[in-house]
Amino acid sequence: MYPISNRLKSGIYNPYINNFIKFSGDHYNFLNKNNPSNYGIFNIIKYIRKIDIIFFNWIEKLPEMKGGFIQTGFLMILIAYCKISKVKIVWTLHNKIAHSNEHLALKKMIFKVMMKKSDVIITHASAGENLIKEFVKGSKHIFYFPHPVTSYLFNDTRKKEFDILIWGSLSPYKSIDLFLEYLYQHQLQHKYTIRIVGKCNDAQYLKKLTSYTNQNISVEDKFIDDGELQRLMECTRVVLFTYHSESVLSSGALAESLSRGALVIGPYKAAFKDLADLDYIFSFENFDLLIVLLDQVLSGEKVIPPDQYSNFLKEYHWSEFSEKLYQELFSLN
Repeated sequence: MYPISNRLKSGIYNPYINNFIKFSGDHYNFLNKNNPSNYGIFNIIKYIRKIDIIFFNWIEKLPEMKGGFIQTGFLMILIAYCKISKVKIVWTLHNKIAHSNEHLALKKMIFKVMMKKSDVIITHASAGENLIKEFVKGSKHIFYFPHPVTSYLFNDTRKKEFDILIWGSLSPYKSIDLFLEYLYQHQLQHKYTIRIVGKCNDAQYLKKLTSYTNQNISVEDKFIDDGELQRLMECTRVVLFTYHSESVLSSGALAESLSRGALVIGPYKAAFKDLADLDYIFSFENFDLLIVLLDQVLSGEKVIPPDQYSNFLKEYHWSEFSEKLYQELFSLN
């Protein structure tokens, strides 16, 4: 499984990787699950003679990592070795391309190679299937499954303290600033109580976001632990995603929000579109329509029935994903 890393060099901090290993442990022996990598993709060398499958995640970001050029060169050698040695390559297509434009040419090269050389490509958005078919003509094993979810106990009786929560990493591609700018342009900056919480690694972007704060809009630059995230979900009426970038396919924050019982509104694209078409979340095509939708949802005019939500958590649980993926890989033998 790549990447496995941890700032404290113990355990696993990435929720997607953590859940993948937790719910697939009966099917695979993850050789490196308790050994975070300090050397990027080179860490695979110590396991190379024991590997049957390599699960790659966010591998297209490799050029921007430490020693990215050298790691990218090694990746090409590793892929050639896998094809010769019959080691299966399973790649999860999380995004259309990395969100950052840094070393974009190399990222595109990795993207194309993974499209062609992967034995199975996992995608959590139907748009991912279409993208793969554009790149690869002929048969290609594609495993589509909406981003898997877990389920948490949810206290729906807690008092709602604010209308809208925007959470997760505060990055330009999420277009939070464009939403706030829209509110000010239309004199709506005091219409909703909005809490924006997440870590921002771009000082200029953080400055831009905080310039929109007022008594109703707050911005907090910090990591959120599980306990605080759960409380935030229970205290908010709507979790909003304002993503605008065309690079987005699936969203871990979307899955995490649904896992924690949130009522979600997101853009009508990629994974958000899939779930909106299934009536599991609400979606919008532009900010004008978003305001109309927010008013309908906050007034109770539009609701998602609890039974429908419960069915979603069962149908797309991580355990279901793990079992179906195993069957897909087993069929290749």
